[in-house]
Amino acid sequence: MNGVLKNRDLQPELMDDPKLSPELHDQALEGLRRINRLSSGSASMFRELRRHHKRLQRPLKLLDIACGGGDSVVRMARLAETQKLPFQVEGCDISGHALTNAENLAARHNLVNTRFFQRDVLRHGVPEGYDMVTCSLFLHHLTATDATDLIRNMASACRLSIQIDDLKRSIVGYWLAKAGCHLLSSSPIVRFDGPQSVRAAFTLDEIRDMANTSGLAKFSLTSRWPQRWTLKWTKPCQ
Repeated sequence: MNGVLKNRDLQPELMDDPKLSPELHDQALEGLRRINRLSSGSASMFRELRRHHKRLQRPLKLLDIACGGGDSVVRMARLAETQKLPFQVEGCDISGHALTNAENLAARHNLVNTRFFQRDVLRHGVPEGYDMVTCSLFLHHLTATDATDLIRNMASACRLSIQIDDLKRSIVGYWLAKAGCHLLSSSPIVRFDGPQSVRAAFTLDEIRDMANTSGLAKFSLTSRWPQRWTLKWTKPCQ
């Protein structure tokens, strides 16, 4: 296992297969929803957005890229609604099927401050016009070059700040993913993709190097439970 985790093992994950059946895709998204409820960084993202609002006292827009089934977007939109804060929370993803799930989830909660749209951010870039740009559990799907470019593009596109959350490549993280995915989901997709995601993840040193290469200055990179990391960066002179 040490040999496996010493270097990245970037392989296609089952849920990224365009031929995946809708039934298996739905089951996997539901399993991920259950796992993300225990480990999502959306609360931290929302606190950052609220910090900006307290300082600027104006409506704010957040974009969550590669939003998948919309868990983070819906969670943050519900927090904004509960706290009566003027936030527009949007999500984009390359998968039309995942976006349909995200729209249905938002509709079940009667949310009006959300929007979802389809976009390949690697080919077409990160959309501008958003105060904060976030992504969760996406970088480990990318090559180091693409991940570095994405960090740079997020920083360029945002008005105020970016926040990125993902897995750490570690032995502990691998076994936590393997056990957690089996306990919390019956989806064969989740049970394969979870441990594979850890094999493909970056270490803190690798992320730090990519953030520096992206031109970010004064970013923060912290570890958090369970075997994840959070990168935060605020645009200078904002």
